[in-house]
Amino acid sequence: MAESIVLYYIIFCLSGALLCFIKIFLPAVALIETALEDNIPTLTKTIMGIIFFLLGVFIGPAMIFMLSNEEDFIKSYASKFLEK
Repeated sequence: MAESIVLYYIIFCLSGALLCFIKIFLPAVALIETALEDNIPTLTKTIMGIIFFLLGVFIGPAMIFMLSNEEDFIKSYASKFLEK
């Protein structure tokens, strides 16, 4: 019983992280690329994507709040990245 609950939670976290990656991270990176005129190295985008996905897996249910405020989160993520 407990094993199946843990398995369902892991599947929920992985699918939620993938959804956040597609709906939040990819549009934010596209916004950053247009602002920087495509000057982000591929390795940097890859590392940022891996970190974002892993954080999405670890925060689990909190991703619901990110998805409910998707537009604000994308703008905030892009503006914080562009701030130097």
